[in-house]
Amino acid sequence: MTVSKMPSPVSIVGPTAVGKTAFGLWLADRLLAEGVATGVDLISADSRQVYRGLDILSGADLPSDFECKRAADAGKSYWQKSESPVRFFGLSSIYPNQEWSVAHFQQLAQAVLAQNKLAGRMTMIIGGTGLYHAHINNQDPTLHIPPNELLREFLQTLSITELQQQLRDKDLSRLLGMNESDNQNPRRLIRALEVYEYQQHQASPVKKLDDTNSLSQSDFLTLGLSESLEHLEKNITLRVAQRFSEGALAEVQSLMIKYLSWNTPAFTATGVRELRRYVEGSITQSECLSLWATSEFQYAKRQLTWWKKQTNVLWISSEDDNWKELAYQRILKA
Repeated sequence: MTVSKMPSPVSIVGPTAVGKTAFGLWLADRLLAEGVATGVDLISADSRQVYRGLDILSGADLPSDFECKRAADAGKSYWQKSESPVRFFGLSSIYPNQEWSVAHFQQLAQAVLAQNKLAGRMTMIIGGTGLYHAHINNQDPTLHIPPNELLREFLQTLSITELQQQLRDKDLSRLLGMNESDNQNPRRLIRALEVYEYQQHQASPVKKLDDTNSLSQSDFLTLGLSESLEHLEKNITLRVAQRFSEGALAEVQSLMIKYLSWNTPAFTATGVRELRRYVEGSITQSECLSLWATSEFQYAKRQLTWWKKQTNVLWISSEDDNWKELAYQRILKA
């Protein structure tokens, strides 16, 4: 079957461990097999899978027949499926001590989307980091304010309370506009202070994103994969044990040797802290796996809470019969 109209770009969202990547890869093969697309690009919207050396722990679940194609701009490196026009961006691209943010993701996504719009390739954004999906076409120029390493070094020595007080004194409206999660997140508070200081001392404004060929979130079909919390918790527990046995522990041991400073977002990936404590001997293997699985499950519930508030998501239960076919037919109509 050949479809004359290319379906809209698709966002595949939902909690961790629900099977988003596996579904995206299945969908890519199906679209190609039926002549719906001549090529498919998947972009990971996961804020931790982008880091090299965390492939197993972060769940960058690529099959063995994908090969890495390194680009001069590391953030635009991708994985190519052997003898197939399927590419996957945003996985294992940069080192843990390199900068990656919503702005970097936005630039990557917009570049791939613009290229594919001209080339007639299908684009899928896959991952549970809601902020990434929400900012695909955000024109807010503060996203592209560069990091201030000296300021960050100082602010990282402050407590949550001290960071909140700093932001209260300097930009009260920004603090009041934060949700409870961001209000308690040191990285979000530090970024807010970084933006404030830049705006106070920079004469020229930051240039806005070039949106000549850009797409807004309304141009996407957003599919949400869901399953019962009981089933999700069971999957997470099994997956944590599997990742431990497949080499996640060795990944963390290697990172502990290579990097003295752990003040980067890469090392806040779920499971890193628990595995490091196990390596250092402060907890047992059983405690490590239990704490890691609990952290993953709590994160999954926070993701669900965020996504359930979004009104543009078409939810599909992966526990329903024939759910993949139902999702596929819905995509064809988009």
